[in-house]
Amino acid sequence: ASDITGTTAHLAWEAKTGVTSYKYIYQASGSAAPDTDAWESASATSNTYVDLEGLTSGQVYDFYVMCACGDTPSNPCTFTPTTCPSVTGVTLSNKLYNSVTVNWTTSGTVNCDVRYSTDGGTNWTSADTNIDGSSQAISVAVGNNYTFAVKPTCDDADEAWVAAGETYTPIYPAPGTPTFSEISETSASAAWTAATGADSYEYVAVASGEPNWESAASTTAVSGNAITGLVAGTSYTLYLRAKFGSDYGAPVSANFTTTTVAPEISAVVEPTIAQTTASFRLATYSGTATQFQYVCMPGTRSEE
Repeated sequence: ASDITGTTAHLAWEAKTGVTSYKYIYQASGSAAPDTDAWESASATSNTYVDLEGLTSGQVYDFYVMCACGDTPSNPCTFTPTTCPSVTGVTLSNKLYNSVTVNWTTSGTVNCDVRYSTDGGTNWTSADTNIDGSSQAISVAVGNNYTFAVKPTCDDADEAWVAAGETYTPIYPAPGTPTFSEISETSASAAWTAATGADSYEYVAVASGEPNWESAASTTAVSGNAITGLVAGTSYTLYLRAKFGSDYGAPVSANFTTTTVAPEISAVVEPTIAQTTASFRLATYSGTATQFQYVCMPGTRSEE
């Protein structure tokens, strides 16, 4: 017996040499074997199979077959029509850029098939078949919008497919927002949390405008990434993106400002002193400054 549903079953047997017609009987299991009178009125077929209909779900049946010429009947084939369990509650989880898990529940023990569509349900592709369980990880590709559906393998009707209540468009994951340390006048160090599945990262710092990725640094590390060639006292934006094979995820960014060094005055020269005023000139100083502060203190005049 095969292709058993709640009300139908397909019964097949091996052909017997020279036989062109067969008789068959099916009855509730446990009943007495068919006698001669039963075989006299038994159904006949020229095929080596029969599709039974109108069966009772849950009832155990015995099926017998014999050649119409009156040979010895076969031993009984016992089978039980069972209503195919239904699928409900199709959901998606573990959503990654290259896979997603499809989950479902069933009203009974049954294997299931999963299919997907990337055009809104017009065309479908088999994702996996005859799954023993209630979930399955399915491979996906970035750039597609997926619709998933599940059905029990025992039901071939289109209505048996149950779609998930959501679609899924996978994207490449982004790394965490960069953080900075060891910031100086001309350099800094950047770190971030990893993007799952990334092969490497690219980063570039700009004081203004959009990032030029052609000049970006490349790394596989997520900490201790040096940013050099900076200008003191300048605000920068660091742009960071993850690389997956030859593709890139969306960039993330964070801001930081380089430090400045207080000027160090080495000498005051050419003082001009009057009774109530004084002027002077700075000979040399280090660092960058736009303003200076000074204070005059009373003191003792030194005469030589």
